[in-house]
Parts: sequence; C-alpha cells; structure tokens
Amino acid sequence: MRFLLRWQRAAPDARAEGPEGLAAVLELLDGYEVPAGAWEADVLPARLGEYDPLWLDGLCLSGEIAWGRLSPAAPSNGGHKSGPIRTTPIALFRRERGAVWQSMTVQPDPAHLPLSHSARAVLEALGERGASFFGDLVNATGLLRTEAEKGLGELVAWGLVTSDSFAGLRALRRYRKRPSQKPWRGSCCVATVWCSVGS
Repeated sequence: MRFLLRWQRAAPDARAEGPEGLAAVLELLDGYEVPAGAWEADVLPARLGEYDPLWLDGLCLSGEIAWGRLSPAAPSNGGHKSGPIRTTPIALFRRERGAVWQSMTVQPDPAHLPLSHSARAVLEALGERGASFFGDLVNATGLLRTEAEKGLGELVAWGLVTSDSFAGLRALRRYRKRPSQKPWRGSCCVATVWCSVGS
C-alpha cells in the first residue's frame, strides 16, 4: 500500500510541486474519470504541494491537456441530463490521446438524446460556427445567458462538449452550486472557448 501511495504521489513525502509536477501527476491519471468537483477539491491537492488552479489552466491552454467525459451517460428517466456538473465523471488526458480514449466507448448520437431546447441550440451553434466564446454562443442562439449556461452544463454532462481550459468547467460548477448568484460577472468562463467533442 505504501508503494501505491508513493507511486500515485498521494503520500505526503512524494507529493509533486509546480506545473511540471502537475503534468507528471496527470500522466499517471491520464484518462481516469472522477467526479468533476473532485479533481480540484481532492485528487490534485492530495498529490501536489500548494496546488494552483492556474497550473491546470496553463496546461490546457498550451494544448498539452484536455478534459471531457469519456464514459457514456445514461438518460435520466427520459428527461434532460441536467444533474450537478460536480458529480459528472470527467477525465483529464493528454490532448493527443483524446481520440484513443473516446474510441473506447460508444459516443452518444445527439439526434437520439433527450436534449433540452437550450442544449440543442448551443450544440447547433457550435456545429455551425465551430469553437466559440460563451458570448458568441449567447448571441448565436438568442438564449439568455443563464439558459446558455444550462445548455452547456447539460452538454458537458452528456460528454458532447469541452472547452480549451479547465476554467470553463470550473465556472459551470460554481454556478450550479450557487444558482442564486449571478454566474457570469467576472467569470473566467466568458473567455473560455467551447467546442463540440471531436471537433
């Protein structure tokens, strides 16, 4: 057991440091899914000394690391997939390995999913426009910002969209946790580029 803890960098004296240490930790965890909220609350801080979320954003924005749902999502009682983003299984993986990881499971066909109007509008906008900033998605869909956010959250839960940094997922999680707060004022999600998985 001690070997496993040290190998996984979870032992106190084996914790990694800095952005390079984070890259090494993510190499060990490549393609492994955990609930979205656990990555920065439990998994990474347990393996890194003084973990800083900007390190993960930097690795994502540099094109080294990507995130997304790899396992298939099951419909919830025939309704929309609008459960909490923090419990959605999300994997972090080297970007060049993304296609390999996604090929191991059957990807959902959006045409056969019970998507809400908002989710379908966002997905169609991404299909037509390609990767887009959040504000561009709001303009393209004509949705309220809160509805576009709900649509993105639903598409993340189905494994249909991702973004260029972990900041987008982090912003969705914050909003879903405290829906009474205004989600987009000063949010880093505004500067995040969203895209359909596989594009």
